Amino acid sequence: PFRSYRKIIDLTSDGKQNVANRRVLGAEGPGDMSRIDESLGVLRDRLVANDIVINALVIDGAKDLVGNPLDEYFNELVRGGPGSFMSVIRSREDYSEVLTQHLVRELDNCTQ
Repeated sequence: PFRSYRKIIDLTSDGKQNVANRRVLGAEGPGDMSRIDESLGVLRDRLVANDIVINALVIDGAKDLVGNPLDEYFNELVRGGPGSFMSVIRSREDYSEVLTQHLVRELDNCTQ
């Protein structure tokens, strides 16, 4: 079997809420995102501490749950680890090209 020397998580988002129950992550009410942000930061830090890189692919103009730009949110709280990066899809027409560039960059980082 092949053993990879690099572990990568690749997250893609359009900003829509995917968490079935926000209380699982510690949010008390609709406006209480600080606990979720803190939980995600702790999780990211644990993954990075275990040599796992987290890259991101986000939709331009998408917003997080409280209306902040999603790319800023991902840059601050999600992306992490040596060589991590984020790609932004600016339009439907760009999706295929940006995704291809993202994957090529990811593979190129694995060979360095």
